[in-house]
Amino acid sequence: MRLYIFHSFPSATKFILRYEKGKGYYIKERKELFKDMAIEDIVREIKTRENQ
Repeated sequence: MRLYIFHSFPSATKFILRYEKGKGYYIKERKELFKDMAIEDIVREIKTRENQ
């Protein structure tokens, strides 16, 4: 876990307002999501989506 030090109340408030609790259990889900993909395939897909 990373420790954040906020220099002001507004900075801390912005962080808290932007934080969203995730849903599900990604560590288990990613095995199913990416089971048939090589790392090269995943990187290619990310780059493709970034360029859209």
